[in-house]
Amino acid sequence: MEKECFDSTKGYPGEGPDTNKDKSKKTKSKRQRKPQTKKLNLHTLWGYAMETWKNLPQLGHRAITNMYDGDDLFYKQEQTNNWANIEGGLYHINMAGWGDTAGMQRKALFNNLAHNRALVVILIDHQRMEDQVAALEYEVESEWVGGNTNMTEKVRWAHSPARNNRIGGISIGIHPVLGRYATTKPRVDKWGRWVEVDIVCKNNTITTIIGTYGPTGGSNSGEQSMWKYQERMIRAERKQKGEQGKDPNPKEQYINDIDQMLKQKQQEAADVNADQHVILAGDMNVNWTSDKTIAKK
Repeated sequence: MEKECFDSTKGYPGEGPDTNKDKSKKTKSKRQRKPQTKKLNLHTLWGYAMETWKNLPQLGHRAITNMYDGDDLFYKQEQTNNWANIEGGLYHINMAGWGDTAGMQRKALFNNLAHNRALVVILIDHQRMEDQVAALEYEVESEWVGGNTNMTEKVRWAHSPARNNRIGGISIGIHPVLGRYATTKPRVDKWGRWVEVDIVCKNNTITTIIGTYGPTGGSNSGEQSMWKYQERMIRAERKQKGEQGKDPNPKEQYINDIDQMLKQKQQEAADVNADQHVILAGDMNVNWTSDKTIAKK
C-alpha cells in the first residue's frame, strides 16, 4: 500500500506542499481555462491608466472616484467602475509645429494624456492645415484613448486649421466621457485666432471651452507669419467697410475682438437665463509685465 506524505507541521493532510502528482491534476490547458472578464477595457490606454490609479490610494482617491472593482481597504467602501464620476484635467500644449514624420516624441506626449487623466486637450500652433487635421486626430486618439472606432467612444474635435504650413492652427480634443455632451458645430474665429465648443450640462448650464492662439511678431515679420496674415485681413476688412485708420496692429485687434466676443457670450447667456461658464486656454502671446495697456484689457 502506497503511503502519502504530508507536512506534519500543518496539522493535517492537504495543508503541506503539493506533490508533483497533485500539480498535474490541477494544471489546466489554455482551452480549459475560463477567460477573466473585466469591466474596463484594459487594451485602451485610458483603461490601463484607471487600473494604475487604483493602486495609488492617496493620489488616486483624490483624483478619481468610483473607478475600480472590489473593496477599498484604505477608505472602507466598495468601489465600482462608473464613467459618470470621472475627474480629470484640461491641458493646452504649444506644439510649435508637428515635427518629423516618425513622431516618436509625439507618441510619448499623447500617450501621457491618458496617464495624466486628460479630459480636454488643446493643441496650439500645430501648423496642420484643413486637409491634415484628420491625420492629427488619428495620431492623438491612438495614443490617448486607444483609437476606438466606435463613434460613441470617439474623441470630439473642434479645429481652427492653420492658414499655412508655417504658423498657427488650434485644435480642441474632448474625451468621449465629455464629448457626448459637446455641441457638434464648433465656432471658429474668422481669422483663425480661436475656436469654441460648448459642453451642455443639466440645469441650463453651459461650459464654453475656448482654445486661442494670439498673434506674435511685428511689422518686420515674414510674409507667411501670422502677424502679416492678420495685417492683410484687417486692411481687407477696413477696405470693404470703407473705413480708414492707422496701420493695423494685430495684437491690439486680437485683444479687442476676444474681449467683445466674451462680452457678447455673457449677454447671450443672460438673455436665455443660462448659467454660463467660460474656460479660455492657449497662448495669447501677451507679456503681462511689459504689455501693460493690453494686459489691463
